Amino acid sequence: MLVQEEIVKKVNKSGMWTIMADETTDMANREQMVLVVRYVDATDDGFVIREDPIALMDVMTTLRQSSDATEIKLSGANLAKVLVGKVENLRLDMSKLVGQCYDGAASMSSEKVGVAACVKEKAPLADYFHCAVHAVNLSTSLIRKVAVVRNGLDAMEAAITFLTDGAKRGDLIQAMRKEALGDACQQKLVKLCHTRFVERHLAVQRFCEQLPAINRALEAMATWDDSRSSSKATLVLNTISKTEFLVGVFIAERLAGILKPLAASLQEQGADLMKALDLIDAVKHVIKEQRQSSEEQFTSVMERVESAAQELHVELKKPRLVSRSAHRGNTGDDDDSVTEYYRLNAFIPALDYVLQDLELRFGKHVNLVAGLGVLIPRRLARSGAEWKLLQPAHAKLQQLLEGVTESQLEAELRVWEAMWKSRPEAPGTAIGALNECPVTVFPGIHALLRVLAVLPVSTAEAERTFSKVTRTLTALRASMREERLEALVLIQTHRDLLPDYGKVVDRFAAAGSRRLNFLLRL
Repeated sequence: MLVQEEIVKKVNKSGMWTIMADETTDMANREQMVLVVRYVDATDDGFVIREDPIALMDVMTTLRQSSDATEIKLSGANLAKVLVGKVENLRLDMSKLVGQCYDGAASMSSEKVGVAACVKEKAPLADYFHCAVHAVNLSTSLIRKVAVVRNGLDAMEAAITFLTDGAKRGDLIQAMRKEALGDACQQKLVKLCHTRFVERHLAVQRFCEQLPAINRALEAMATWDDSRSSSKATLVLNTISKTEFLVGVFIAERLAGILKPLAASLQEQGADLMKALDLIDAVKHVIKEQRQSSEEQFTSVMERVESAAQELHVELKKPRLVSRSAHRGNTGDDDDSVTEYYRLNAFIPALDYVLQDLELRFGKHVNLVAGLGVLIPRRLARSGAEWKLLQPAHAKLQQLLEGVTESQLEAELRVWEAMWKSRPEAPGTAIGALNECPVTVFPGIHALLRVLAVLPVSTAEAERTFSKVTRTLTALRASMREERLEALVLIQTHRDLLPDYGKVVDRFAAAGSRRLNFLLRL
């Protein structure tokens, strides 16, 4: 396909590149794998990062063509066979593949039998990076280990589902929203999403904002003649009128507010890995501050809880305490206040779970780019350059440096450091630094910055491609063949790379023997 060929030319011209992949099931119940390539593209305005979907494959059909087994397993080896086979068919240079990014499924991420391990056998420089969006989502989901937060979120999800299920209930909540909050807040409730954290934060935020209207709507529904709706409304109302529910929801809102900027940033097109790691460090710093000053921070959370409790006519109280508890947090003394009890048994554990998991999941990312990170000008100006950090990168990537010796690279680093110490503004991203690094002056640093620029952050672009697959392969088009589906999806994605009509006609004319000659020779 002409679009694919154009992308392949750009990737091979760029040199270093990385690959991202993800899977989903389409409308026709086929296991689809999307391949996305990340590379540096030269434009009139300088270098830019591109993340281009390049292939869409039916995994089961591809595996069936090379196997007679009755059971086709979606193992790491089989998935790698599909991925590597497609890359080789496209004639991409795997010797310059410097990274790969997938979700955390064992068949993809295993260092022994997963796709990451199989690809690394073909491309030794291709380190595996766990998708940062998935990693953050897994870390934040650990707040559900705190019973107060888990029960609060489950009750909130049940309440939102009940209130938004049906036109009659929807009309009532809309009227109560206008009555309680006025015209300033007319946004609809959003169902809790278990896979996309940005949407999850939005759901919690809107629920907390509209809690007075929700309470009034449930009170009105409890008096309806419809026994099913009234009994359900009474149950939901009793659930949200408890101290544990209010505390759990507002703790979730506090943590979601801290993590939302990170989740949104990681899903940007062409996101920079060093910038993402800096933002992760900033989020961890904020969570540590919340932990260290938990008394002050949780007091502000409890102020919102008390305000909501007054609106709902709820008396704040802590659960009955026993001397020994096996199924619920029971830290503190009998004389502790309600605020102190929930600070010790809910707020602090939630912070600790998220913080510890963030540090664990992103430690590998930091180790993989620790040496290359010293080349970012903003870091140079702040902390200087240490050659011993960059030296392992030179040894590992020597085949990509085209004859740049160790001593030459060290000399380039010293000059590069001195140049940026005298400038007031320094780029903070790899692509920004690359645009300020002439290849003729700093050939070694230029090559390493290219590697750093293409290192992947997330598989968000692959997931965006799935949205195009869903829009294209509707129920009425479920019998569409894979080649046509791939072509239509790539055309939607790469409108800027569409060839002119002349090339299309020439390709069609040369595709096979015909009695009518479509090629006109001038």
